[in-house]
Amino acid sequence: MNAAIRRPALAALALGLLLPALPPQALALLPLLKDPNWLEYHAVYDDKHFRFDINAKGELHITPKRGSTGKPVSWKLALKLDYGIEETRADGSKLLRRIERDSISAAARPNNAFTGTTLRGTTQGGAQLELDITQERGVISLGGRIADHGNLDPAKTRLVIRVRVPDVHSNPASGGGSKPDDEEERDKRDERDERRKQREREERFEKKIDDDRLDLVRPDGTKLKLEFGDPIEAASPDLNAGGFQSAEFRIATYTERRFRVSAPTGSVLTLWNSRSAPLHEGFTIEWSSHGPAPLQLEVR
Repeated sequence: MNAAIRRPALAALALGLLLPALPPQALALLPLLKDPNWLEYHAVYDDKHFRFDINAKGELHITPKRGSTGKPVSWKLALKLDYGIEETRADGSKLLRRIERDSISAAARPNNAFTGTTLRGTTQGGAQLELDITQERGVISLGGRIADHGNLDPAKTRLVIRVRVPDVHSNPASGGGSKPDDEEERDKRDERDERRKQREREERFEKKIDDDRLDLVRPDGTKLKLEFGDPIEAASPDLNAGGFQSAEFRIATYTERRFRVSAPTGSVLTLWNSRSAPLHEGFTIEWSSHGPAPLQLEVR
């Protein structure tokens, strides 16, 4: 059996064995494709540049393909498209309320040549969320609405979509997989040799990310270029003041692939990460809107 088919098939078999033991409310997953190549997905769009998928839980992923082979990168390197209702709490902190699994549904049937659907469901707090997703000529568009705020305050909530870019490089700062000998009797020559190897690993890493870049365009047309090597507080108000109209990035691990995220008039992009760190450790591009202006994502 083809290895690419075996893993989804085994996952589907395991799911089938578990379902009878699950409570009824846990069974409200999206229906899956019957195509043996895509058994663990509800919908798939697959072209020469990337694969877009929706799984049974309504999770969305973009998996780039390597230009040299046309094969998708590891699932660990896929971009996750997270979505939900962002609530601003009394202390100023923000909480993302996602669709609860026992309520999720899709307007379209399972499809391995995806063109569009609407995901619907209820979040904690009783709010009703609708997410519209379309694919046209390889451009993925996502938008939607809060159909009913339930117990949530409309003034403190908004629909957000987050493009999560993972840590795609292996930083050699900790030794790159080669651990020094900590024995007290280690001689100085071995210690000098290990330091030399560590410097070489760090130099190779710096060269690898040298061409990685994130290009941002503000609504007034101002352009901003961010490098991947230096620590940056991506969520800083100064950086995100006014937001961005588009964000385009390229990362060596994805070979020559370029990613473009854009926000039409009426919506805005902001950038953030969990702490002050280099962009190569991962970052998030967040979309928000108060009208029908969907996020658009392209992989070239």
